[in-house]
Amino acid sequence: MKPQSYTFKRVTLLALCWCLLGLHTEALGQSKPVITNEYLQYAQELLAANQFEVTLRILQEHNFSQEQKNQYLFLLGLASVELSLRTADEEIQKDLLNQAVESFRKILIDEPSLIRVRLELARAFFLQNKDILAKEQFERVLASNPPPAVQSNINGFLNAIYNRRRLSGSLNIQMVRETNINSGTNDKIIWFNSLPFTRSGADPKAATGMMTIGRGNYRHPLSETVDLLSELSLSRTEFSGSDYDRTVIDFYTGPVYRLNERTSVGLQGYIISDINKNSPNRKLGGQVRIQHLLDIKTKLGVQLNFGKRTYTLSERAINNANEYELGLSLNHRLSSTLTLNSGITFARSHVKYNPNLENRSFQWNAGISSLLNSGLTVGFGVSNSRKTYQGQPGFPTRDGLPQKDKLLTLQATFLHRDLTFWGFSPQLVLINEKFQTNAQASDFNNNRAQVVMVRQF
Repeated sequence: MKPQSYTFKRVTLLALCWCLLGLHTEALGQSKPVITNEYLQYAQELLAANQFEVTLRILQEHNFSQEQKNQYLFLLGLASVELSLRTADEEIQKDLLNQAVESFRKILIDEPSLIRVRLELARAFFLQNKDILAKEQFERVLASNPPPAVQSNINGFLNAIYNRRRLSGSLNIQMVRETNINSGTNDKIIWFNSLPFTRSGADPKAATGMMTIGRGNYRHPLSETVDLLSELSLSRTEFSGSDYDRTVIDFYTGPVYRLNERTSVGLQGYIISDINKNSPNRKLGGQVRIQHLLDIKTKLGVQLNFGKRTYTLSERAINNANEYELGLSLNHRLSSTLTLNSGITFARSHVKYNPNLENRSFQWNAGISSLLNSGLTVGFGVSNSRKTYQGQPGFPTRDGLPQKDKLLTLQATFLHRDLTFWGFSPQLVLINEKFQTNAQASDFNNNRAQVVMVRQF
């Protein structure tokens, strides 16, 4: 009994010390006086008089109440940005801009519709040379229809970003869980010439894996209106076992012509290498890409691809084909917090060994994304594609007609802007796929869940 009693007393003493330490730490955290409205007014007057260092000192010597939070953080952010412009010490500049970004970010987590705060956040990102983040914020401000003078100022920043941003890249890491990775169907019987046959394919199989995607592009100016753009993408997907592992390498290069401030046209050649166990292949082709800004809120994209797909395995060479694709996309910002995306794609494929054999597909998609006041960013999307096969038997069909496929995809995304790790936020993506066809024993359903690391703002 004594050892137990001794242990109990020791744990109790440690718990008491921990509580006292917590109370002491809390007391230290509250040691700063709460700033009054008079002090906030004084800080604002000092800021207007360009006394940025004094403004920061007053704000940093006080805490703020919940009612004063936004005004306090906004003044702190503004003073930090302005003081960073007036110091030559790079480390001090870095600390001040980090403090400014954090102040503006805290305000926008709860109230994402505050345009002036978002504008100052964009400027702070610009001064940090974080051009991708700055561009996103400037475009959101433009979506709120700011006064012409503000629009002109923002366009100046966007032009500066374009002129100095030559090399950029991204890294995306995803954890994936799929309930039907092999697209297996529950159908057991195939009818052929009125006779039943037992299907030999595998039943639906679930799997967990990881996907890593790295992208980079480099823009080299050839003249005032022409750039040479090169893009490289590498994606690697790995699941338990190796049957569904996949590596895809894309490389695009070619000139981009800026016709005016609103329109650009790109002409690029590309090679895509798809390395997987079942049907490795490569595709060589060309691409025409047009980007046009309809207004400050709306972007229109047109893309035409044409290429030749060649399968590496000899038994798959029968599927070698010429492929053509035309896509239209529309991105519209209803406001600084609400974005709509939509698109349609037409595709056609001719099998090489028999030009009369082809398939055609049509796909449309639509999505919406919203920044909510609770710090939550949510998005919803839907995609529907239809594919028809002409001049080739394909799989046996239930109605004896040429094969027709339909794929419906629903997607929901959730991101909390206040949950960050080294500047990145985990995003949850939920996807449901429903594949329907008149081909026998080919229907399937699949649910996919992904956790994706996303850069905040």
